[in-house]
Amino acid sequence: MAHVYPARTADISLSTGLGQLSVNGVPVASNMRTFSQVMEIGDTIYLGIAHRDAAQWEEGIYTYIGTNRFARTVILESSNGNGPVDFSAGIKDVWATIPSRTVQRADENVTNDNRTTIDFGAWPGSPDTSLVVTGQTAITDTSFVMAQVVPADTDDHTADEHWVDPPILSVGEIVPNVGFTVRALARDGNLYGKYSIAWLWK
Repeated sequence: MAHVYPARTADISLSTGLGQLSVNGVPVASNMRTFSQVMEIGDTIYLGIAHRDAAQWEEGIYTYIGTNRFARTVILESSNGNGPVDFSAGIKDVWATIPSRTVQRADENVTNDNRTTIDFGAWPGSPDTSLVVTGQTAITDTSFVMAQVVPADTDDHTADEHWVDPPILSVGEIVPNVGFTVRALARDGNLYGKYSIAWLWK
């Protein structure tokens, strides 16, 4: 299971109500991909959903629970006061996105107590690594968790280097009353050494 950020991925849905979301599984254009091409069962993803003919929309974290089927995991913003939308009949556009609510500087929103480093190892490094965060005694399996690279010097990289080629971060494997895992992925090839990151959950 992973949190995925696929490009050029979209579909349509005829699902109604407050329950699971099903998509057609057919590319909406020749240069687009379907969710079944980029996801495995258990993966999570940021989705945007918008009704074509009604003022209904939502963005959040969705879990891929079966072929062309999603469960609503965390609704971040919506036309229903940031809660789940009771979608009416009609066509809904569904696309992979990065919600504006999650695009923010971590060093402006996270205290120093929540900063740490993630290590890709000595040169030549590795394509991925992970960090287990523990001691989170109030966290639950429905908590929203995020992690971001912070522009701060480490033993291996300057603050500016954190912006030049930052790792891609994802968070998962929440253990209630214990913590979670931060995973880091190099964008191309390997990264090496320590990168400064910050995390928060609510």
